[in-house]
Amino acid sequence: MECLLTISGRDFDVDVFLAKFPRLKPTACWRRGEPRFRKPAHEDSGLSLALREAARWAELRARTVRAIEALAPVIKTAHEAGAEVGLDFALFVGAQPFTSSVSFSEEDLHLFSGLRGGVTVSAYPVANEETPGRKKTPSKSTRRAKAASAPHGPGRTMKRRA
Repeated sequence: MECLLTISGRDFDVDVFLAKFPRLKPTACWRRGEPRFRKPAHEDSGLSLALREAARWAELRARTVRAIEALAPVIKTAHEAGAEVGLDFALFVGAQPFTSSVSFSEEDLHLFSGLRGGVTVSAYPVANEETPGRKKTPSKSTRRAKAASAPHGPGRTMKRRA
């Protein structure tokens, strides 16, 4: 399992933003108007950051909360630039240990609502050991490319209600 944080907006300038935070290492960047494979061009600009990975849900949730707290200045600057910040929790269906459900505490939901984006839980099927000729888990680059090419970007399928 892993969690991606996505920062994006119609007028968000990825290059200016990254110049302010040179230590950030995005897993994906895109710019409004750039073509996408077999899809319309990007309607916004943004970036994705891999926050944390973990084998168990409770560990991933706790690591993600700590990462969001540590990235508070980055998130604040993104909001000032007019961007939304969202989360995408990637679960691997068929992986061991198997995570059949996830839960968030009231404190988690309060923290996530401050991101001004959405929270997505994505399921990626993986093969088990007995399936011949298939990888056990998709590669990180495959998962991140899929997340970056989502129709509205990861973490933005559910809008926060005003």
